[in-house]
Amino acid sequence: MALINWTGNGDGSSWFDQANWDTNTIPGSTDDVVINIEGNWTIQVYS
Repeated sequence: MALINWTGNGDGSSWFDQANWDTNTIPGSTDDVVINIEGNWTIQVYS
C-alpha cells in the first residue's frame, strides 16, 4: 500500500492520467489517496 497525493500536474482532471499524481503512477485498489485542492473541482473516474 502506498500514499499517493493528487498534484493535478497532468490534465488536471483525469484519475487515470499518471502525471496528476506525485508518484507518476495511477493509484491501485490498495493505495491511500490524498486530494487536497481548494475550490470546486471535478475529477473524472471511468470504470
